[in-house]
Amino acid sequence: MSSNSRIPIDWREATQSVLEFCGVRARPRISPAMNLFDRSSLPGREINLDSAPLFDETGKSLGVLAPSINRVRRIPEDREPSEPELPKPTHPLHLEHGVSARLLAEVPESWRPILFTLFEGVRHPVAWRSNGTMIFSIAIRDALAAELAFPPLEHGYFDRLNQASPEGIANWLGGKLTELPDAGFKRIEAPRPTLTLRLDYDRAIPSEELNDLLDLLEQTGVRTSCGFLLRREDDVTAARRMHDAGHEILLHTEARGRDGFLAECELFERRFQVRPQGYTAHGGRGSAGYLGQRQWSWAIEAGMTYGEMMVDREIRKMHRVVLVGDDAVAHSASLLAPGVHFSLDLGMKPKAHALKHLLEVVPPVLASGGHAVVMNHPDLHRRELESLLEHLMESRPRTETFTTLATEYERTHGL
Repeated sequence: MSSNSRIPIDWREATQSVLEFCGVRARPRISPAMNLFDRSSLPGREINLDSAPLFDETGKSLGVLAPSINRVRRIPEDREPSEPELPKPTHPLHLEHGVSARLLAEVPESWRPILFTLFEGVRHPVAWRSNGTMIFSIAIRDALAAELAFPPLEHGYFDRLNQASPEGIANWLGGKLTELPDAGFKRIEAPRPTLTLRLDYDRAIPSEELNDLLDLLEQTGVRTSCGFLLRREDDVTAARRMHDAGHEILLHTEARGRDGFLAECELFERRFQVRPQGYTAHGGRGSAGYLGQRQWSWAIEAGMTYGEMMVDREIRKMHRVVLVGDDAVAHSASLLAPGVHFSLDLGMKPKAHALKHLLEVVPPVLASGGHAVVMNHPDLHRRELESLLEHLMESRPRTETFTTLATEYERTHGL
């Protein structure tokens, strides 16, 4: 694919992931939703919005849709890292920028506008309700599907240059779909507020500190999913103690390619006597970092149930990922991803933590019924972790591992 070419992505087969993200299922599956998201063909002005802020009929902000623009950076093995850069445009997702819409010149009188966006400072309707159905002139399904996808990266993810907030829009859409008479959409029961502690066991800790950590988890009732690297055979003891205490152990991958990833899965099972059901990506020296869809495809081949949805996505619930082929055709994948994590650790120094920030931003996620994932390294900021977990558990959320939540998801949402 040349740097100037763009193949429009066909998002139709990703509709199932989008409906699940909106909290609904279609009966019969897919077919009514496929037609519903066909944009109105009435005459109008075609536009492409770098970002699409959306508002309901009362003027309430629902959020912003904007397919991600990411930067990558090569993680070195023994030298200074390179500068962040845009990924080479070798895949359709690298060129999927903006949200397409049509500003209709005239609509039938029976159409009642229910969704609006801003263009050149003016509010324009982009969805209507009429005769028991909805009509869209904005690619809302496509933009939501893009948030559930992640470009395949050659080098480790560094940051996102634009922002989006899709959950409010997804919740609004799910509510509107279930209001349609005889359309076959049914609400999926909303999950309870859920907390998962994600631990990245990058550096070994003494047995006394491991005892303290397990005691903290038992006292607070918090369940953890703990990722282990494979560079230290001595981690078997810590992993076994985690597993025997009722927590999950998973692969914290450093692999740079498919063969290396699959080899890690086999070694993980031999070493720990547990097949990893999911993975997180290590970002330290010598690793590949987070590689988006590339890693998702390896995880699917390895038979995993969940992967990682990297930071800078405002998604706080378990969801089904979307894969996009080189032919620019998207589809709903079997792989799930948990809510995007909040990192307690900002660095390795004692004061390099985000306790104050997490005390502000995590409780609202739980209050809204979301999946709050808190990430910590067991050798860092133990006192802050204790304060955070004790505070969060005051509201009595349930607490589960990633694998438990993925199993529950398939039972309630399964393809």
